[in-house]
Amino acid sequence: MSRFLDYSVYQSAHSSVIFAIHFVFLAGWPFIFPMPFHFLQFIFSIALSSISSPSSSHPPNLNRSIFFLISSAFSPFGCALCLYGFSQDFARIGLRGFFIGSIYAFHYLFKRRWVLEFPIIQRPTYFNFKMGIPLAVKCAFKFSTVAFIFSAVFLDIIPHPFKCSIGTPAFFAEQIVFFVASFTIFLCWELSHNIHRVVYTERSVFAAETNPCEHLLLALEKRNPTSLSGYLAYLDLCMVWENNVDTWWRAAFFEESGETYKREIAVCLRPLEQLTSRLGEVLGNSAEKPTNLSNPLSSPTDVKHLEELSNAAVVSTLISCLLAVENFKWATANSGRLDIATATGKRKNGPANSKAYAIADVLKTSIYQIVSAFHDEMLAGTKASLLEKDWIKSEKPLFGSREMLIQKLRLFLDFRAS
Repeated sequence: MSRFLDYSVYQSAHSSVIFAIHFVFLAGWPFIFPMPFHFLQFIFSIALSSISSPSSSHPPNLNRSIFFLISSAFSPFGCALCLYGFSQDFARIGLRGFFIGSIYAFHYLFKRRWVLEFPIIQRPTYFNFKMGIPLAVKCAFKFSTVAFIFSAVFLDIIPHPFKCSIGTPAFFAEQIVFFVASFTIFLCWELSHNIHRVVYTERSVFAAETNPCEHLLLALEKRNPTSLSGYLAYLDLCMVWENNVDTWWRAAFFEESGETYKREIAVCLRPLEQLTSRLGEVLGNSAEKPTNLSNPLSSPTDVKHLEELSNAAVVSTLISCLLAVENFKWATANSGRLDIATATGKRKNGPANSKAYAIADVLKTSIYQIVSAFHDEMLAGTKASLLEKDWIKSEKPLFGSREMLIQKLRLFLDFRAS
């Protein structure tokens, strides 16, 4: 709730500034309706926030998508009138506003811009927002240009009683003011999209003074695939492990009993185990489930936080998952079977194959990090014939055989993994 309040405050602030600038530069036009403008912008911001999701595999439901479409269509209808004024051409202006809002809504949903992208480097809110302003201005100009042209053609094609004589001074004045008004609306929306991403992907510290790890582990263990708190918990865990500033918190993970570390290992390996199991099922039954081949490949960011966790369970899970992803890549690139070709598009640069390559790169990097950190210990274990005992679990892996995992680990140890 606090994030939404912060987002609403920032959204109202930049909308007020943009409205004031618009008023100053076009002071000759009778747009004196700031309150309806801000109200409509607020409704759009609510709709935008309602469809956002941290995972691309969990799109917004139908009701929220319809609410976003309706809000996007009617918001510029009213905003255009607020910016242009209730003159004799208000019906035509409102109709064009409705059309450009519909274009933006369909583009936003089709391009999956509702997916929250978590930044690798966490910066202050103002700095992150400032960095997104040039892109927001660029996108707003593109949208306003395209929407201006298409709305003009649309208004000329459909029959309506609001025709305007072409070539008159009033016609040219209307086009200029409408373009400026549409640019103002799209700039407010793009800045709202920018500040929403910044506010909702900021790090949330889960540490407590008495038990610094318990809140974080509970959030990870109860993680819902569509819940933002689970992603923020993983982000917080990454920040703790990848930085040396929270040494007191890092030390809490290694308390004497070792239970905290085991719980952390379990919650971190869970996404990889699920991915490996699903890939194993798909590759083992591809003739029955051809449409599921691309679904298991969620996101490379789900595995990035495992680079520093080095024990037999982690190494076994990483290598087993890597073998599953590499088999998936081989199946999509080389198999001549119709079901696999249909499910993946048989394209080397298709979306499913691109995710497979990205996840494989992250997995290899994670394994290389572990091998580099424990290279001497692994070499000593190899000479003493203890490598597979110390670094590969004795249980049957989720994908492949134990012998395949040992062979792959030796390849990484020799820095000859493909």
